Amino acid sequence: MYELLEETEVSVKTNNNNLDAIVLLVDSGNFSKKSYDINLVGASMYNWVARACPVKPTLASLNNEDEILDTIRPLLKNSEYTLVLFSDTPLITASGVNELVDFAIKKDLPVVNFTRAYVFKTSYIKSALGLYSVNKFDNLAGEMTRVKDVDSLITASRILQNRIINFHLKNGVNIVSPQHTFIDSMSCIDAGATIEPFTKISNSKISKNAKVYAGSVVSDSVIGENAIIKSGAKIIGSVVKDNAIVGLNSSVVNKSVIGEETIISANVIVDNSSTIFGGKIGTNSILINAKLAKDANIGVCCKCLGSVTSDVKIGAGASVGDNCSLFAGVYLKADYTLEPNKTLRV
Repeated sequence: MYELLEETEVSVKTNNNNLDAIVLLVDSGNFSKKSYDINLVGASMYNWVARACPVKPTLASLNNEDEILDTIRPLLKNSEYTLVLFSDTPLITASGVNELVDFAIKKDLPVVNFTRAYVFKTSYIKSALGLYSVNKFDNLAGEMTRVKDVDSLITASRILQNRIINFHLKNGVNIVSPQHTFIDSMSCIDAGATIEPFTKISNSKISKNAKVYAGSVVSDSVIGENAIIKSGAKIIGSVVKDNAIVGLNSSVVNKSVIGEETIISANVIVDNSSTIFGGKIGTNSILINAKLAKDANIGVCCKCLGSVTSDVKIGAGASVGDNCSLFAGVYLKADYTLEPNKTLRV
């Protein structure tokens, strides 16, 4: 995941035992929901800010009429310093936060006021009558740009997406056209994987040497090593195991599992179904609530339509001819061959 970049590669100079953090949840702009809950490339706006903190922050709501000091004072602990950030600055980074804290410590002031952040000496602010700071420092002003309207939201999304793409490129992922690829912050992609243009990958794991071809969608799923997801395919809430192939414009959805070395042909729908290992599902076939054992084969234009309570089961090595229809409760024994154009019901 992108967040690992900030968590593992940034050296934290500050002694975290001497620092606490607070993120103030502010509702900026006229959005259809609370702005701090808006999803930005896989994470809520406040979550981007929280990730940047060197310690787990305390979250607190700040309404427009609230005084900052009145809001944070009940939350203060016993650390020497307290960092205060705002939820409407999702571009802040862990390295940037550490730079601010180190700067504040060197200044040795009771209050250091940045463009959209504070670093306090906790003992001072516990008894202070107000937020008094002679100077306002503009360190990292770009990272503390506020998201307060649709335009700034779009800009922030683009910046965060570019950071995510660059992170994966540096880690050895082959992204053919970075400007035409969407990868969210919750996705993990191994080095050696290839991602073609106009793909959308969210909350998913793409394993080593897997290939996701142009126009595909992978969401809430796991793609195994050397697996191939061909153009226009959709993998939603499912698993495609090592060396499997999902064909053009096919859909694998709803907790389906495509076993190792299984071949899914073009325009296939696999819904809440699974294969164990090997075998092939022919073009234009539909599998709903179906379970295929090792090396089971389904012909073209077949329908295996089980129900939630009664699967269609195909035994190991069994074959279903073209244009067959199998309904709930049907079970083909191992190595059985069903002739084309047959319909089986229980």
